Amino acid sequence: MSAPNSELTTTDQYVKFWCAAFLARALRIAGRPATARGWWAEAASLARAAAPSLVLPVALDGLTACAALLGDLAGARAAMAESRELARPDGEQRLGEARLHVAGGRVDLARTALAEAARDAGHLTYKGLLLTDIARLGGAKAVAGRLSDIAGQCDGDLAPARARLAAALAAQNSEELVAAGVALEASGCSLPATESTAAAAAAWRRAGHARKAARAQEQAAARCENARSPRLGGVVVAQGPVDVPDIWSALSERERVVARLVALGWTNREIAAEVYLSVKTVEYHLSNVFTKYDIANRRRLRDLLQHTLPLISSS
Repeated sequence: MSAPNSELTTTDQYVKFWCAAFLARALRIAGRPATARGWWAEAASLARAAAPSLVLPVALDGLTACAALLGDLAGARAAMAESRELARPDGEQRLGEARLHVAGGRVDLARTALAEAARDAGHLTYKGLLLTDIARLGGAKAVAGRLSDIAGQCDGDLAPARARLAAALAAQNSEELVAAGVALEASGCSLPATESTAAAAAAWRRAGHARKAARAQEQAAARCENARSPRLGGVVVAQGPVDVPDIWSALSERERVVARLVALGWTNREIAAEVYLSVKTVEYHLSNVFTKYDIANRRRLRDLLQHTLPLISSS
């Protein structure tokens, strides 16, 4: 983006903005969303002081992604709403939108947003980042080939590590998933590295290798500054059967989505709008959840499920 004709060009605010923004971006990619959120907030503050319509959307979309990763749906929605009033997002800026979809249980919409952004992204690095997120959200088979092509055109170790992750997820190869996690960690990408190890644990568990699964799950126990991801905590949004904790197994797919959002503090009306159901249908699913868990209210549901969030998606 070229420097706008504004106060940002007559002071050092423009330079400070991009320093904060690039640092925030690097921290988010590294799997440190809480720290990244602070730097995105600093970048937003600098942008508001001068030319908000030109650079503020960049910071707001970063804030959206970090808030969603941390489970702060209200904060993520507020940042995205402000961003949309200023500009139409494109390329990497749609990561915020995608992460908000994931936090709301709509992994399908997240993959669609990322695919559209990757199609329009001109820079290979940005395209690789977006395609990697698609792989992490269950679309590995669709993007593994393209990530392999990108790896062949880029210097350094990060692009090959991302390609290795996508290939391992597509094949559900536990050994390769562990190796991809090691490569990603070495490249400074802690969150996808942790997800890769968690995916290996789930694949081993499905294959009946309990000891290997337990070892890998222990390695994946770190939470990367409390980042919330569908692959952490034992649930894998992958090509095959979804491995869910016992407490969720009694619920249907739609009941899981409704229960998860209730446990995150959403109202029935908000859930209905998010998942395109009527309020009465949401109430029906929630009544079934209460019956299956033998509980009477939303507070008890939050108490019951809070330690397993955010584990369930609607993919």
